Amino acid sequence: MSKEVRDEIYSPKATYNPAAATVAFSRVKSAKRVAALVIAPVLICGLFLCSCRPTEGPRSGQIVSDPLNPTWLVRYDPRGDHSPVFLCGPGDPEGLLYEDTSVSPSQILKKMREHGGNAIYVIAVRSHGGDGSPDQNPFFDHDPKKGVDPAILRRWHKILKPFDRAGIAIHLFLYDDGAQPFGKGMGDVSEDEDRFIEAVVNRFEEYKNVIWNIAEEYREGMTLEHAKEVARIIAEYDDRDHVIGISQRDVLTFDFEDDPHIGLWHIQSDCESPEHAHDQLIDVAERANGRYNLIYSEIYRHGYRHMQENNRIPLRKLAWAVAMAGVPVMHGGMWHPSWQPHPLDGILADMQRIHAFMQSIPDLTAHVSRDELKHGSTQYVLANTGRSWIAYTLDGTRPLGLTGLSDGKYSVRWFDCVTGRESKSTDSDVIGGDHLWHKPQSFGKEVALYVTKRGGGVDGG
Repeated sequence: MSKEVRDEIYSPKATYNPAAATVAFSRVKSAKRVAALVIAPVLICGLFLCSCRPTEGPRSGQIVSDPLNPTWLVRYDPRGDHSPVFLCGPGDPEGLLYEDTSVSPSQILKKMREHGGNAIYVIAVRSHGGDGSPDQNPFFDHDPKKGVDPAILRRWHKILKPFDRAGIAIHLFLYDDGAQPFGKGMGDVSEDEDRFIEAVVNRFEEYKNVIWNIAEEYREGMTLEHAKEVARIIAEYDDRDHVIGISQRDVLTFDFEDDPHIGLWHIQSDCESPEHAHDQLIDVAERANGRYNLIYSEIYRHGYRHMQENNRIPLRKLAWAVAMAGVPVMHGGMWHPSWQPHPLDGILADMQRIHAFMQSIPDLTAHVSRDELKHGSTQYVLANTGRSWIAYTLDGTRPLGLTGLSDGKYSVRWFDCVTGRESKSTDSDVIGGDHLWHKPQSFGKEVALYVTKRGGGVDGG
């Protein structure tokens, strides 16, 4: 058992710490880890094991794929009452673990806590062909053959744990685009690479908000077969069944559609407008057909240009267009070390409003895009098979509407996408067919509407 794991299991007074003990007790998947269990501290802790949380499987509150609809993320509940997770946050800073950022990690966390954003995007190995300097890796003397330096992992833990405690999803990539610390990945994972994967997974698997990611733009550093093998090894070492993702660039067809371990696709693509991004993602989501998560994490041209210029309004419109395709969104370029000025607080606040509104929808994970149901000024629609609808418009000066509704009573809740103001739910009587609703006068033009049918009936729309 390593010193850092031992120190986390026991306090200076040698009292048992079950939260950390699971790190050691769950290492039973290979012979080299079984030896770590046959030690005296386990005997000391034996009397307490009956009260410890399970040592395998997701922790309560952990981010996982929805067991009923893996297109969506949820927070795991042992009783099956999972709650929806919708990510909208910075698609950066890639160099956070090395403080290769425009401000310190603690300042980034402070900004996100104060204003919003519930995801970050960080990379473990940025050297050896990646975008970082030669020392941006966790190896002894920065030499992959010498193995992982536990002191560096402890430093990463000190940086990342506050984000985890804040409920911020940490997309932790093993490799930057083009990074090849063990040579070009051709399918056979070397012993050195296996030990690297094991060390990272063992260090961070107790986080509730970590999402493993194999590589950014994976084709630049490895083959498809190698990526699949890395995913298999991550899953083998991870006793907590975290989501495993991968980044794939400039295509709208996923290379890992039926892989048993890879369950999240970081989409990198270009778009000319919010409407273009929305339409692209409708097609991608239909192809996914509930098999894996999607997240639009790097949006070239339209996204990066506005982030560099701190153009809050087009970034907000883009994010809502993506979200209304049922796809989480991350904005790349935030706190990039060479970009000035720093991101506006308002950009983070807009992110917060999106993920807060989406996560307030109790049946969010049952929704799919149904833009054909739009009526009036409505631009985009997400629907749950005739039970509930989310409608969005940029022009709420005209009433929003839905088509194909049946007679009955409906509950309506308004959301101002600019200010975050929300109306109380009100009842509305609907005569079948098309129906329009007028937003509250005090709300701005950019609004969303959540509509649910009362009484348990199901519409055809």
